[in-house]
Amino acid sequence: MRARVFSIVAVVMLAAGCASREQAATAAMIRGDEYLRDGRAAAAIIEYRNAAKKQPKWPEIYRKLGDAYAAQGSGEEAYRAYCTAIDLDQADTHSRVEAGRLLLSAGRYSEALVRAEQVLERSERDTGAAVLASRALAKMNRTDEALAQLDAAIANDPAPQVYAALGEIRRA
Repeated sequence: MRARVFSIVAVVMLAAGCASREQAATAAMIRGDEYLRDGRAAAAIIEYRNAAKKQPKWPEIYRKLGDAYAAQGSGEEAYRAYCTAIDLDQADTHSRVEAGRLLLSAGRYSEALVRAEQVLERSERDTGAAVLASRALAKMNRTDEALAQLDAAIANDPAPQVYAALGEIRRA
């Protein structure tokens, strides 16, 4: 009888511990969001890292951590965080595009193009991925393909970022 009661108490305590870790991670993520919104990227990074310690399998934490590192200008750290988010959630298009942008700025054009194409395979209408793909193509001296990519993007979503990329590529 005692063993049975002990087992029940252990299971309840374990469940309570998991719930409190989840709540702590959520609270840290919310604080990180507030800090990032206020322009305090360093404080947001600390909160997101604390959240990741509590819930290391949550891709949203790493996506937000990547955004915070990017806001701070820490490209390598941002890239690592985005890659972790992608590993945890294959459907994470935001992290793929942002990782691609970092690759593009590092001069790794073909890898940036791969990231963009991975997103476009899932969603042909993703404007960020289309712009990333076109910029990577232009850097690889495939200007006609880049312009065709942007023409298709304009037909789907005439966003300002598409026209900005179009102007950059035509000027180059």
